[in-house]
Amino acid sequence: MKVQDSKFNWIFNIIFHVEFVSLKMEFVHPDFPRISASPDICFGKPRIKDTRMPIASILAYLASGMTIDEFVNEFNWITKEDVLEAIAFASMMMQDNYMPVTKNG
Repeated sequence: MKVQDSKFNWIFNIIFHVEFVSLKMEFVHPDFPRISASPDICFGKPRIKDTRMPIASILAYLASGMTIDEFVNEFNWITKEDVLEAIAFASMMMQDNYMPVTKNG
């Protein structure tokens, strides 16, 4: 009976692991190690690694007039280096994007 129990436990553990433990897919940009994206966190949007703070949210706070120091004080789990890397990442992502300009009139 002990042999069957150990076989059952082994099979159960494998099935449980495969079926109920999600595989963590996290993508980290090679030039920006503080930035990551995962399909099941923040809808796959780029964010500060190991947090749920999207890069777009950081930019929105800064665009609204908040300084980097104020941001870091408000969100104390984010470092100044995280914010600077988020800005650099956003800049790089926008480098080849443009809005077509037309002449009015």
